[in-house]
Amino acid sequence: MKLTKYPYNSIRELEDYLLNTYQKYIILREEGKEIYRCFILSFHKEFNIGIGLAVSCISISPKVLIFGDKNIFIGFDSVVFCISIQKLEVNMINIDGIVFDIYLLENQKICIIHELGAIITDKNLTRENLVSTDIISEWK
Repeated sequence: MKLTKYPYNSIRELEDYLLNTYQKYIILREEGKEIYRCFILSFHKEFNIGIGLAVSCISISPKVLIFGDKNIFIGFDSVVFCISIQKLEVNMINIDGIVFDIYLLENQKICIIHELGAIITDKNLTRENLVSTDIISEWK
């Protein structure tokens, strides 16, 4: 897996690139937001799949968590996506703030750290627990 910044900020150009490069592809974005950067998450060697990310937040890079060989979690802007790698099915959860990081916990739950707290979900992004705080600047 490789996450690289795409040199253009056009979804049309990103889609053309993915179509011409990968056997299968998908483009993720938060609806209604202006796009400032695009990234490509490549699974070329493993699955010949390309995932395009159209990002509106310029200060925080996308976060990626691979869950076994079946699911990948991608967080950016104020959304987290769960993609079934083999089926290219997508689940999404909206977050109340900008996504900072995503962790796999020992109990196989997903912890999403965002600017206003943390959310614990299962592997399908169903919320199980939520902690709200003031703006987060550090976490352990």
